[in-house]
Amino acid sequence: MAGYPDEMSQFINSNPGLESRFQTSLSFPDYSTPELLRIFRSMCEDFKITVEPEATGPIEVYVDSIPRGKGFANARTVRNLFNTVMQRQALRLGGKEAFSTRALSTIKAVDIPKPADPDDLGADDAPGYI
Repeated sequence: MAGYPDEMSQFINSNPGLESRFQTSLSFPDYSTPELLRIFRSMCEDFKITVEPEATGPIEVYVDSIPRGKGFANARTVRNLFNTVMQRQALRLGGKEAFSTRALSTIKAVDIPKPADPDDLGADDAPGYI
């Protein structure tokens, strides 16, 4: 099982039999910004997505700005960012009559959300947002 430390402790303590069944607990530190960026790049590679050089800086700024407090979700946060970036790319391309396969597989700087509101992942400043 995996979960946040406080919630897992409450769960284990909620039933006297659980502590004897789960005797070992492992804690892992949060991923660093460079590790999170490697995860993002790996997701791009898995989906054959190219990141334009101009988008690299905004991605790093965004990932570095993510609060690492309670509720930080490590790789899940990066997956959510990746999904948001792809949604923003779709909105950017959606208004065009035609676009190339290359355009569909390229992330541009405009596709990266602003780091001001990490909870929102920048959806309100996406091209085409109403």
